[in-house]
Amino acid sequence: MICILYGSQTGQAKSISEDLYSKLKQWNSAVNIFELDELEKSYELLKINYAIIICSTTGDGDAPENASKFLRRIKLYSLNSLTNFKYTILGLGDTNYSNFCNCGKTVDHILQNLGGKKFYPSGYCYITY
Repeated sequence: MICILYGSQTGQAKSISEDLYSKLKQWNSAVNIFELDELEKSYELLKINYAIIICSTTGDGDAPENASKFLRRIKLYSLNSLTNFKYTILGLGDTNYSNFCNCGKTVDHILQNLGGKKFYPSGYCYITY
């Protein structure tokens, strides 16, 4: 199963995620899309084979409102609990802030510490609002 997970404050990450979802769905029916905070209510992180995480950063490095619970929850996972989890991250942000794409970088760091493996290198993009 492939899951697209997004955290979006102004709608940019959501829009990119929905576009990617519609394209991937044409090739593979086993694709789902979730807001990061809704994931654990609907589906367990440990059951995902591949995750594409698209996450914006708000303010000076903060997580978007629909990703803050997710960040708190994954910090509670035990070390090496995600050794079968494969992911990639697209972080979105504004270079005018010193903590450019901080939310995506934070999620990346936590997932790596939990044993997650990247199937594609993370990317960080400047988004104009």
